[in-house]
Amino acid sequence: MASGIRRGLIVLGPESTFRAKGCDSPVPDPDKTVGVGVPCVRSGSMTDSDLFSRGRGCSRRWCVCLILAVLFVSLGAAAGIYFAYQFLGLELPHERVFRGMFQVRSGDRWTSQLADHTNPSYITTAQQYAARLDSVYGNSVFKNVFIRSEVLQLDRGPNDTLVVHFNLHINYRRLHLDAADLYLVLVTEIRRANSAALTGISIDEDTVEIQERRPALDVMPPHLDEDFPNLGAQRVANPDVTPSRNHLTTSTPPPTTTLPPRRCQALDVNLCANLHHNVTTYPNLLGHSDSHTVERDIISVREVIDSECHALAQEFLCELLQPDCRRAQTMNPSGVFEDHLISPCRDFCEEVMSTCGRRLPPHLRLAIDCSNFPVLDGGHECTAKPGCARELRVKGWPERVCDGVVDCADMSDEDQCSNCGSGAFRCGSGSACVSQERRCDGIEDCPNGSDERGCLSLTPTPTDPDALKEQQWTKYNREGLLRYTEGGIPTRVCVDNINKTLTTQEAHQLIHNMAEVTCDLLSYGGVELVEVVTEDVFDHVPGLGYVQITDVYSTNITFESVNCSRRTVVYMVCSELACGVRPLYLAPRNPAVEGGVVRTAGSGDWPWAAALLKDGAHACDATLIHPSWLLTTSLCFQGQGRALWVARLGGIRISSQAPWVQERLIVGMVKSPVEGSQIVLIKLAESEVELSDYVRPACLGSHSAVSQLNKRRCRSLGWGARRDPLVELSVSVTGGEVCHRLDGSRENTICAQQTAPTDRCLLEEMSGGGLLCEWAGRWEVVGVATSHTGCFQGSRPRLYDDITSTTVKWIKKTIAAFQRGS
Repeated sequence: MASGIRRGLIVLGPESTFRAKGCDSPVPDPDKTVGVGVPCVRSGSMTDSDLFSRGRGCSRRWCVCLILAVLFVSLGAAAGIYFAYQFLGLELPHERVFRGMFQVRSGDRWTSQLADHTNPSYITTAQQYAARLDSVYGNSVFKNVFIRSEVLQLDRGPNDTLVVHFNLHINYRRLHLDAADLYLVLVTEIRRANSAALTGISIDEDTVEIQERRPALDVMPPHLDEDFPNLGAQRVANPDVTPSRNHLTTSTPPPTTTLPPRRCQALDVNLCANLHHNVTTYPNLLGHSDSHTVERDIISVREVIDSECHALAQEFLCELLQPDCRRAQTMNPSGVFEDHLISPCRDFCEEVMSTCGRRLPPHLRLAIDCSNFPVLDGGHECTAKPGCARELRVKGWPERVCDGVVDCADMSDEDQCSNCGSGAFRCGSGSACVSQERRCDGIEDCPNGSDERGCLSLTPTPTDPDALKEQQWTKYNREGLLRYTEGGIPTRVCVDNINKTLTTQEAHQLIHNMAEVTCDLLSYGGVELVEVVTEDVFDHVPGLGYVQITDVYSTNITFESVNCSRRTVVYMVCSELACGVRPLYLAPRNPAVEGGVVRTAGSGDWPWAAALLKDGAHACDATLIHPSWLLTTSLCFQGQGRALWVARLGGIRISSQAPWVQERLIVGMVKSPVEGSQIVLIKLAESEVELSDYVRPACLGSHSAVSQLNKRRCRSLGWGARRDPLVELSVSVTGGEVCHRLDGSRENTICAQQTAPTDRCLLEEMSGGGLLCEWAGRWEVVGVATSHTGCFQGSRPRLYDDITSTTVKWIKKTIAAFQRGS
């Protein structure tokens, strides 16, 4: 035993610690010490009888030597035993070690971080399970003989389940136990409904195995135990050696009973009564086996929700406590149909846990591993982050749901309303909807006819898959392949059959007619180019079909499906988009104020209106006059430090996130050279805005004198309470003393005032907003607001910088110069 210990202690110190080599020197130095300070003496200078001589006793010096020698030998032996036990696997005679394993069914999942023993995630998880085992056995009937537990390895089981390998150390001298006794203690705790030690996790009792560690296993690393393989892996031990009672002290097979199949049941936690689903299942995603075990953690969950760490904390935590359930979706290995638990999607989990995770108790936080939740678009069913409609309610805007105005990028605030079924086509402004089948059927079902707009349109080349997705609004493309949409399904127009039945001239005329109709429907000025081309290979999109003209001689063009073997299609380019057109505008039936003085704008009513945001805050307004240029006033930027300016277009509420709302960074400004004018052109970032029924430019003023505006229908735009919504005010251009008396009045300014006085505040007008007047069916911007006009009562006139003919020439010249430069 001593020699074995000596061989295991080569790292404790130099050999001179145990053998005084210096003492063999011919001329010893009596003051020399070796190793740890034992005095060196010459060999043979003293005998045993000298040490215990005739009643003299030992000298002081040699007594000290003897005591130190005994002390250091004792310490060395003790250290040898300790290190041999710890690092060589040698056990104390009275201690037996039992090795075990089990699979965690829910509450914890395998992650790649658990493969690294030095990773903090592994260390934390291993300590957590060691504490659970200590609690199980430390509070059992065998608590007096239980010494400790240790987690040896965390492995990956089937379907990324977590497999825990562990050791149990038992004082065998006090009580003789076998593996069956320890197995029954753990299984009994697993079956207990309110187990404190196993809170938050669920262990599959069929996977529990405990056996006494054999001597053959002592020389092997714990995680390479071949006679005790990982769950789900093939056994790699010698096939001729099978575990039996001759190899193990005790080996007890697990019971044949299994847990009942998962079943859906009604929600039973009051905190989660408002979930979008009405059934759930246990065990839940936090390991609770029933509502009683949930109640133990409900106070902790409420504290997290009350901390307001995330607006959707309650929704997420309730998806863990009361997860959704689908009935009879899968069959378990026993051939029984088992209901299916639906977990939250990974992005929903990561978003909430990033701000709320640290507020959860450790046992709940460890039970949530977002990496184990499925990805929304990964082919797995999961509960997605609540739609924008629910967020509106959380933010205190419940009145915006089903109010006819789209505020959400996913349109969820209006999609599920009584007037619109799921997947219906929304008629732009207002709450009207029609089914997709009625779109592009030749009959205008929407009040504004939007269901028949965009039936003939253009697909950019190369084909953009996003451009082929079903859209709830008309987005313009100036050039591309001719596309026909019917019943919400886009197809490409094939012209294989035209040349077979028509002369070259007739075919050219028919194709040109289709191009003209398409550009006109999209409100472009005309056709610049049209030609028949063979579709390139990279433009072919599987699943996107073709149609061709049914009767090429008919005056009414209709289409039918075709294979289009030659794949000849129409490529065309439209001229510039018509300015000042409002495709979605509907005349109000019930004006907010008698006489039509003021009206809340609908989506698409003023598609050129833009809000300018300074560092995210609404600071000014502007008017879109070109896909890359806005018109506003220099007063917005005077006296302002450097800031991030962004233009926001397409929305009638500053906070709206409708899918057609766009934001563009402002990258430059050009000031008007007209003397006294404060008008500026502001340049948007390189990419032009996407033109649609909701974002398109206004025309530039065509008047040569202010007097020409007196008889025109004019509007001023502003904002209602909380900058929501956009409001239009009916105004008339005035002159004379009324304007000259206003502060800031000067040459090249015009003023306008509301057409009828009111006794209440109507709107707040921002600097840079446009004065708009109609001319020949088009809306022109004829002036730019010079100052911020607060909300007030009465009909106080407003001042605008006049957009004169000189200003119009400068605007067109500036834009053209930039286009040539690019």
